[in-house]
Amino acid sequence: MFTEKPHRKWQNLLYKKCPNCDGDLVDNGHYFTCKNPHPLEAHRSCFFIKKETAAAYLVNPNHPAHFCLTADEKEQITKVVNTMSSEV
Repeated sequence: MFTEKPHRKWQNLLYKKCPNCDGDLVDNGHYFTCKNPHPLEAHRSCFFIKKETAAAYLVNPNHPAHFCLTADEKEQITKVVNTMSSEV
């Protein structure tokens, strides 16, 4: 287990990138999974998240995913979330 929580870059979800390591997130049906292994448990993924949860984080203005987005990126949220929803 991690001794401390990783400093996650939640805004990476907009680009389907891992909030932990900046690696690409792979579409695995109902989930996005980081292609990189967990740093301490190689049989696990570095990060995974339900597509519904990722979309909810992006549209929630109080979630950290929103805090570091530029105005242009915030305009892209609806398009990205609609794409995530259609992939489920």
